[in-house]
Amino acid sequence: MSFPWSPRQLTAVALMLIGGVVCFGLARWQWQRAQESRETGARFESAARLAPLTTPPSDTAAASLRYRQLRVRGAFVPERQFLLDNIVEGGRAGYDVLTPFRPLDGDRWLLVNRGWLPANPDRRVLPDIGIDASAREIVGRIDRLPRPGLNLGSGERGGGGAAAVTVLSFPTAEELGRRLGRRVYSYQLLLDAGAAGGFTRDWRAPGLSPERHLAYAGQWVLFAGGAIGGAIAMLLRSRKERPS
Repeated sequence: MSFPWSPRQLTAVALMLIGGVVCFGLARWQWQRAQESRETGARFESAARLAPLTTPPSDTAAASLRYRQLRVRGAFVPERQFLLDNIVEGGRAGYDVLTPFRPLDGDRWLLVNRGWLPANPDRRVLPDIGIDASAREIVGRIDRLPRPGLNLGSGERGGGGAAAVTVLSFPTAEELGRRLGRRVYSYQLLLDAGAAGGFTRDWRAPGLSPERHLAYAGQWVLFAGGAIGGAIAMLLRSRKERPS
């Protein structure tokens, strides 16, 4: 009795089965990402209900205090500000405005994210981000600096007006500290949405929503089922059509 399947058919079936297994793996990965996104969202919301910190935490402690609120007195340093380039909001390209803040206590500066501004079609024209250096109290959330999915490099451009502005793409705290000539904390402070002196501030937990991840997981399950079902159908059809 001859073997019912040719080598070519077996190769095609094997590839389809492998594809099905890979798709199931991707579905499982997306399901795990949904769980992580749900946990991140819960952490983001619960942090807002805790009493604000009143002393900037160390760089080491900040990792475990991510999203906690910090209330601190001091003054902005408008002479040196940064526009973080390649930040997209609602499908529009723009900048996050990062302004140094000098606390009353301590010798290290905070990097305060004052929110997002759209970019001018003529990228040589920079937005007006001036702010005064009067003493004030600010409240914001502790977060890490933006990180790129793909680093497109950093361009530096100066701006006019009262403030000296530098445009950078995803700088590190170390780089910003060197440019400022001061020690800075390694994290940023997301300025509270109700505080004066800010721009668009729709702060939310980073990443995709759990629902989006689950939708992707469902798609991968369908792909996996289609691949494995197709492999089984090919085997059954080939066996039925091949003469004994």
